[in-house]
Amino acid sequence: MHILIIAALAALATVVEGQPLPDVCGAGKMNAMIGKKADAATIAAIRKKSGAKAMRVIRPGQMVTMDYSETRLNVSLDGKGRIKEFGCG
Repeated sequence: MHILIIAALAALATVVEGQPLPDVCGAGKMNAMIGKKADAATIAAIRKKSGAKAMRVIRPGQMVTMDYSETRLNVSLDGKGRIKEFGCG
């Protein structure tokens, strides 16, 4: 099990030192949406503006798969249903 985790981390660590990860999922375009209520209209706008191939909304304490997809936009919410952060994965 530990070998699989180490191999997965090594695969993710292929970034040249000092260079940021590419923003393939569009997370960098979404900063203006942080703090907004994650209602259906907001989620639809995020999906359109980001251009992400896939998207998931993650609520506090929600279990999610650990598979990594650089084209998937993760939308993390706080306990009040407001957008806390965006990230690829």
